[in-house]
Amino acid sequence: MIIKKIRNNIPTESIILCGSRALGKSLNKDSDYDIIVVIKTFLVPFYLKKLKKIEKELKDFGINVSINPLPAFRIKLSKENLFLYKVKLEGKTLYGKDFLSKINADDLKDIPPRRFFSYIISGIIELVRDINPDVIYNLNDIDKSVKEKFIRNIAKSIIYSAETFVMVTKNKYFLNKSDLLDYIDDNKLKYDLEIALKIIENNENPINISEFWFRAKEDVIFTFETLMRKY
Repeated sequence: MIIKKIRNNIPTESIILCGSRALGKSLNKDSDYDIIVVIKTFLVPFYLKKLKKIEKELKDFGINVSINPLPAFRIKLSKENLFLYKVKLEGKTLYGKDFLSKINADDLKDIPPRRFFSYIISGIIELVRDINPDVIYNLNDIDKSVKEKFIRNIAKSIIYSAETFVMVTKNKYFLNKSDLLDYIDDNKLKYDLEIALKIIENNENPINISEFWFRAKEDVIFTFETLMRKY
């Protein structure tokens, strides 16, 4: 349904599935479909709103999906792009041309520092997404689906922190996020990552969600400080 809806409305060069769905991980009802649509560069401004409209329609239909355009020219400039480095490793072409083999981002050493800062900021965004005092302090009174989404966002932010930490300190990236545990020498981040992986992979919840949020906040700050010290 996702592919058909995109193809029927967007002049698509390629549709790429990324993230846990592409890797066959975390295939529960809450797992998002992370979709990248490769479009000819000059067409992107004309179809960006259309893509987001399709995304909203699919969500209203009960399909958790994130759809983002990728201008075709960026494939040629992918050597220093952390996002495309991950896409090449994790992505699966669902329709159209094989752009994955054309991505030349092959070594983390080629990635400039600003890309890692941008990545940990993505983790911060997950942490504060839809946040408000009622969610933090009145979890027993809010809707179950809102609570579950909130918990998963916390877990995602911790995984962002762990990935960033290992990439910049060990020069390694892992498709299997549990492999990160062997390369994290900070006990707190390692412990929090174990909890985060259980949430994402098995839908397990921490005992104290509010405390978990504040621990995740400390993790992203710790990772950001690690970046600052290195660069």
